[in-house]
Amino acid sequence: MVCVPVFTYRTKDNNEYTYELSEGTNPLSWSEGDTETTIYDPKDASKIELYTYFRILSGL
Repeated sequence: MVCVPVFTYRTKDNNEYTYELSEGTNPLSWSEGDTETTIYDPKDASKIELYTYFRILSGL
């Protein structure tokens, strides 16, 4: 079974969005309630990426 994490986040103007990571993991990499650092486009907050060393350098 592959688990795909779903993240909920709020923008500075207090709008809430949900982001489903495009790839899953087995075993789980996250647990409910875990937090992550993300980067979103302030002009379009639905455009979001996890902020990790690998993702930033690889351009994912």
